[in-house]
Amino acid sequence: AAGALALTLCGKACNFVGPLFLRAAVDGLAGAAAAGGAGGAHPAPAVPTVGGWAVPPAAAVLAYVAARFGSTAFSQAQSLTWQVVSLATTRHFSVVTFAHLHALSLSWHLHRRTGEVLRVMDRGVSSLSTLLSLVSFNLLPTALELGLVVGVFFHLRSPAIAAVTVGTVVAYGAYSVGITAWRIRFRRAVNDADNRVSDSAVDSLLNFETVKAFGAESGEVARYASLLRRFQDVSLAAGGSLVALNGGQALLLNTGLALTLALATARVAAGELSVGDLVAINAYILQLFQPLNWLGMAWRSLNQASTDLERMVAEGGLN
Repeated sequence: AAGALALTLCGKACNFVGPLFLRAAVDGLAGAAAAGGAGGAHPAPAVPTVGGWAVPPAAAVLAYVAARFGSTAFSQAQSLTWQVVSLATTRHFSVVTFAHLHALSLSWHLHRRTGEVLRVMDRGVSSLSTLLSLVSFNLLPTALELGLVVGVFFHLRSPAIAAVTVGTVVAYGAYSVGITAWRIRFRRAVNDADNRVSDSAVDSLLNFETVKAFGAESGEVARYASLLRRFQDVSLAAGGSLVALNGGQALLLNTGLALTLALATARVAAGELSVGDLVAINAYILQLFQPLNWLGMAWRSLNQASTDLERMVAEGGLN
């Protein structure tokens, strides 16, 4: 787990330095073009610096590409490393939960539907790994990246851009939390309908002899079809709420991007920032907003996993 977290931080470091190299390449080439327009036959490209080191434009481009590749490579290595932890945790949790179910009294099992118990157990077990993964590799790294990006904007003497960026992230988070809390009831309704469908099928087949003896096949099929229609209805309602969530999130992110680029463009026109600074700001904003799209899904998954785990604890008397 510590190794997976270290790989995540390395990937974020690559995301941090990448736009700096891109800025160096753009400013170097822009300087060369300006010198050429001034009448130089073979102008030597300006050599900008990154962290105090002179980096020629060609080397800066290669470093930018290497940083992007490094971010992806570290992300894949982290995913593989975490899979080892996730599988081991899930296996252990599954065994403990299964043992707990066997330790419960006969009266408990007689008052529960086997199909529903198994469904709740499966979702609850998988939710543990989801909770650990989301907190460790989505929420915390995104918060760290936001702090780094804001620090870069202050270094560029652009507090207004930093404020808009933070405001966009806060508004995005507040909107996501509010709509997701509203959507929990839809998720619970879908879970309940899914449990009833699974329970109906399992119980009907387990009692196949009784169904045959009373000639109740058509009744069982009609009940199963009715439960599936209920599951379809609540799933459509949940899908509509998801559209509302995604649409609002996209509006907030694109509004924030438009405001930051407008502020940066005005400062470039006034000579306060270079073209490379504008390119770097755009790259940082896109890199920051990209995981925010996943953050919305991560928050939904976090609530879903919490709901599933809460249901399993309540059903099985776990503590």
